[in-house]
Parts: sequence; structure tokens; C-alpha cells
Amino acid sequence: MKILKTIHDRLGPRGRTLLLSVATAVLVWYGLQVMTGFGTRITEIPVTVQPPPGWLVLDASTRTVDLDFLGTREDLRLLNRDLVKVTVDLRDHTDTAPFVHTFADTDINAPGMPIMKRASPGQITVRVDRQATKQVPVRLDTQNMLPAGYEQKAPVITPATVQLTGPEKLLATIGTVSTQPIDLDGRIRTFTRRGVRLVPPAGDGSAHIRMEPSAVTLEVPIVERSATVRFEDIPIGLLCPPGQALAASVVPDTAAVTVKGPPELVNSLLASDIRLFADATGVAGGSSAMRAVHADLPDRISLLQSEPAQVRIQLSFGELRAEGEQ
Repeated sequence: MKILKTIHDRLGPRGRTLLLSVATAVLVWYGLQVMTGFGTRITEIPVTVQPPPGWLVLDASTRTVDLDFLGTREDLRLLNRDLVKVTVDLRDHTDTAPFVHTFADTDINAPGMPIMKRASPGQITVRVDRQATKQVPVRLDTQNMLPAGYEQKAPVITPATVQLTGPEKLLATIGTVSTQPIDLDGRIRTFTRRGVRLVPPAGDGSAHIRMEPSAVTLEVPIVERSATVRFEDIPIGLLCPPGQALAASVVPDTAAVTVKGPPELVNSLLASDIRLFADATGVAGGSSAMRAVHADLPDRISLLQSEPAQVRIQLSFGELRAEGEQ
């Protein structure tokens, strides 16, 4: 006691105050160790990343975290995975560069008053990007080939464009969206397909892209490949009703025609393969009438144009009278 009194006298008022503070801190520390000397680990707690308004979380280095807690028996009894929340607040981080965040007590929301001793992993790396919207055209994707002699014309796609919503940097690289491949094998006629799904864009962050709509209607024109050729001065014959013995004239008696068909047939076509005629049915003897020029053509060859398109037919019961007009 004499020693303690001597120390007390020598410390003076300031020294005694300092000693009291140290003693109090040691007692508080010791009390906390007694109260929180129990520990537990909660594993695979989901991590929620809160981005700035109008931004998206592209990726995070971890989706869960294991936490070691210290606390009283009562605090630890209340802990379970469903009640512990881990939130990384990045609302003030408006930068597309990767951001490294160290887990801290402020990220943890748990019942009671446990103390987080350790997080595993101790850090999380997050990338964010601004959310944007963009309209892009739809492109038809096909597979296999049409039969020989046929070709595909420009398709009609409804709607012709779709709206993409997603990371701004990724949207800037996307110019079109493709349909699922449409098989052309064996097709020789125009066809329509409804509900054709669109292929989501690929790339870093593509999982965050939304498409509206996600399917379209297609009309794909398929036509036979053709070539055209023009022939001059093809004679025009006259088709008369059976048993009618009439003298007739056709003015003009030749025409220039343009025909079309498969290139291999058109290229071998001769003027002698083309027969033109005008139908005199219904024209009374001694009268005249304008009639269209028709063509009798080989299979798969069709008439595009006749010049003239009509001729005048003059019928008589007497001798041939050559009278007509263009």
C-alpha cells in the first residue's frame, strides 16, 4: 500500500488521469473479449452490387463470400445465411474501369451486434457500364443453297428493326441482329415464316442485352433465274374459226418481241422457235378489229413484250383486201 501511495503521489493529477484512462481501456477490452469471445463462420453469402442509377453490373470476381464473425452466444445464435446481407455500394462509382473493393463492416447487415473478423475472399473486382438503348436492322441468315436456276430476292422482314437495351460500349459495336439460319435447300417458291427467333448478340456483357421483339416474320422471295432476248420481224399469223373460208389481212404483219426464260434455254433460242398470231374469232366477214398479239413459245419461255402489242385484222368474203393501220 505504501508503494501504491508513493506512485500515486509522484504521478500528480495528470499522470493519475492518464493511468485511469489506460486502466479503463484495458478493462473494456477484456470485457469485450469475454463477451465476444465466441466465433462462427457463415459460408457462401450472396454478394449484391449496387451500381449507379442507369448503370449495369457487367461482371464481378465473386458472387458469394464466406464471413467469420465474433460475438456473444446470443448474437451468433441469430446468424444464418438468409439473414446476413452483403451489399457493395457503387452508386458513386461512374467509371467503366475495373473497381477493386475491400469488404468491410459497412458492407454487412446482420441481426444482433456481431463483429466481422474476416471475409474470404477479402476483395471483389467489379466492372460497370452505362445502360443504353439502340435500334438496329434485322438481317436474314440462311444455310444451304437453292436448286440450280433459282435465286433469292431481298427478303421482307417484319419488323425490320429491333430495339436493344444493354451496356453502352457493347451496343456501340453492334450494327445488325441476325435471324436463326433459314434452310433454303430444295426451295423453288416464295415462302413465309412467322415467329423466327433472333440470335442474341455475342460479346463481353452480351448476357445483359435485351431485345424487343425477340422474333420476326419473314417473307423470302424465291424466283427462277432468267435472261431476256429480243427478236425482230417475227411474222404474225392469223387464227380463224374452223370452216370459215375468208380472205384476211393483218397489219402490221410482223412484230418485235422480247422473251424471257432460264439462261440456258434463252441463249439457245432461235427466231424460228417463236410463233406469233392474232385471233380472228368473233370478227365478222367484211369488218375489221384490233386484236392482241399472242405468242406460242417453247416450254419455260414467256413473252415479256410485243411491239406492237395489237394488230388490225381485216376479213372479207371476196378477194384479199390489204387495208390496215398500226
